[in-house]
Amino acid sequence: MDEPAQTSMHRAAHTTLAGPFVWLTAILAVYTVHVVYLNCVVEDAYITYRFAKHLASGLGLVWNPHEAPVEGYTNFLWLLVSAGAIKVGLDAPRFTQVAGTLCGGATILLTYAAGRLAGWPRALAIVPALMLAVSGPFATWSGSGMETVPFTSFVLVAVFAFGKYWQKEQPKWLVILR
Repeated sequence: MDEPAQTSMHRAAHTTLAGPFVWLTAILAVYTVHVVYLNCVVEDAYITYRFAKHLASGLGLVWNPHEAPVEGYTNFLWLLVSAGAIKVGLDAPRFTQVAGTLCGGATILLTYAAGRLAGWPRALAIVPALMLAVSGPFATWSGSGMETVPFTSFVLVAVFAFGKYWQKEQPKWLVILR
């Protein structure tokens, strides 16, 4: 293959990949600014932090030190993550805000990827990702310190993985879902 043809192919491949990358980077920047602008830790997160602080300090899952354990939390896994952050010396509210924001970013990227998986053109698959990035409630819950957006992200990862599996394998035992 001659040099001009290789350059042309390289430029076409670069343009094909650069378009979505540039747009998704801009969308993630808008989302991050949105989360920072709406920055707040909701009061319910402090229930988790209190239990996490006591767990990290060796007191167990108690509301008050040296009292019987109570189940006053609704997010056991997030409580364990928060306790782990406290145990290594991190600030739980800041850590959970960052974790929520990162999971929100992953959700935006997976939303785009799901659109592409569904066969949408790149320009159309960008739209739901942008809509999610500018959604006030999504940005607020991302930085809220709660487990809402990380949970959403993990559910979307599972749905995306199932979609990839379904496209590839088309399992016979799931024929009822068709």
